Amino acid sequence: MNVVLDFLASAWAVFVEMAPYLILGFVVAGVIRTFLPDDFVARRLGGGGSAPVLRAALLGIPLPLCSCGVIPAALGLRRQGASRGATLSFLVSTPETGVDSIAVTYGLLGPVMAVLRPIAALVNAIAAGWLSNALLPKETEAERPTETECAVCCGEKDGGHAHDHGPRERGRAALRFAFGDLLADVAPWLLLGLAIAAAIGTFAGPGEIGDLVSSEWAQMALMLAVSVPLYVCATASTPIAAALIFAGVSPGAALVLLLAGPATNAATILMVARFLGRGAAAVYLGSIAMTSLVVGFLVNRLHGVLAVVDPGKLHAEHGPVEQAVGVASAILLLALMARLVVVRLRSGSAVPPVGVADAAP
Repeated sequence: MNVVLDFLASAWAVFVEMAPYLILGFVVAGVIRTFLPDDFVARRLGGGGSAPVLRAALLGIPLPLCSCGVIPAALGLRRQGASRGATLSFLVSTPETGVDSIAVTYGLLGPVMAVLRPIAALVNAIAAGWLSNALLPKETEAERPTETECAVCCGEKDGGHAHDHGPRERGRAALRFAFGDLLADVAPWLLLGLAIAAAIGTFAGPGEIGDLVSSEWAQMALMLAVSVPLYVCATASTPIAAALIFAGVSPGAALVLLLAGPATNAATILMVARFLGRGAAAVYLGSIAMTSLVVGFLVNRLHGVLAVVDPGKLHAEHGPVEQAVGVASAILLLALMARLVVVRLRSGSAVPPVGVADAAP
């Protein structure tokens, strides 16, 4: 019983810590999704060369799509003219980070990691796109998915694109997307991430994992091995990374988890192989692994110069006002999650699986 209570207390403490940043991130993500023109991304990703790869990486960073949700969006962009390199770059940068996960990273790990995480995702995405252009044969029009193939993969679903409405209607649409589709997409994995983080906090004391696996390369290899088969979204991976750092894992190894975990899973790898080719899938997986390890190594070197992770963020003690805001935000998020479940049950449909609620930007 004591173990169960410790587990629940640890999960609640992490949830309270990250809840205000989650709400802020969801709101910003909803605004981006609703106010971004429908063809904004597709118009900038066509053609060959390095420029579309860089634009795809930059445009994917703030978008609120997870690893599974980005698949239909990327295939839609591919059909509309995005190059193979740009498509791979978009597939990497979009799930690895977003405005919501950046906000949560700031709340749990501090400002330095909140800056390094999107920069690392950008490097990871550019590497995947450039390696694709350099190593794979030049693509042909016949290699691009047809509209029928995209429909089979993406499903018949109203994209929920913003029409020609005023700011008030768009604001309401932003909130509906943020605390409807996006929350439904993130919630199961967020709860899973909290459970894993709480388990680490309950059963692994400060520094214990670091004592068991002391080599930084062994730690990073372990994080990579766990990340590839395990699906966890960018937001949900953050409390896991925080718990691992508290348990002695290096910041670089934690960043490997933050990069590889959201970007790699069986569904994404199979879809890349199906629509972009086996060579593209090999480049996709290999570039993520290679770049994540290199970036993790560099972050560990940087950590020797400055505090990459804010120790006060891992188990911060807040004043009464901050604590009240955190508790209120956590209760609000739980209420919104419960509302989603009730709405789905009343409508006679299950809560949508991860990625289905996402709409192509």
